[in-house]
Amino acid sequence: APQMRAPGAGIGGWVAMKIMETGNPPSIIEGIDRLDIQKDDVVVELGAGHGVGMRQVFQKQPKRYIGVEISESFSDKLHLVKQQLEEGDTCTTLIDIYGNDAKDMDFLENGVVDKMFAMNVVYFLDPLSVYLTEIHRVLKPNATVVFGCKFGAVKDAPPPFVNTREEDIIKEMKDTGFDVSSTKVELEKPMYSFTEIKGVKK
Repeated sequence: APQMRAPGAGIGGWVAMKIMETGNPPSIIEGIDRLDIQKDDVVVELGAGHGVGMRQVFQKQPKRYIGVEISESFSDKLHLVKQQLEEGDTCTTLIDIYGNDAKDMDFLENGVVDKMFAMNVVYFLDPLSVYLTEIHRVLKPNATVVFGCKFGAVKDAPPPFVNTREEDIIKEMKDTGFDVSSTKVELEKPMYSFTEIKGVKK
């Protein structure tokens, strides 16, 4: 299970990366499309993984994309995707990748992020309140954070899956200073469908 949080080298890391590569891309694409990204936005993706989200955000051409990924295996892939995108003629988006744990995004000043997105990441943020406080810090007023969650797949999962109950996540977000809404997003296959938990910074 630790491999799912930060896939590393070896067969366990390879299996974890393959699972994410199969089930996550359609969910990530739909989740990012639902963000309504604008040209002047600064967009942060937590757990940027294979770079599917980076490519999708790039199509919207925001001012800046920041991928946060603690897995070195994924980070290597992200840098390759970044290089490919930056070599294109249409690149106007500033792309940055950081290996920080998201509870300490010291590369961001207070109140600079417009949109933050994380698919199948919130389960691992422990303690959740610490991460939410840092997310709240870097978001602009009225900016949004979206957690894409597949609760059916993580029900009763052992640690490091710690945030597996929708109601508990929503309560923590409200306690941190977010207006919170939850939407079931149904896609063509059940494995792609997810719950969108959206927090708007008050």
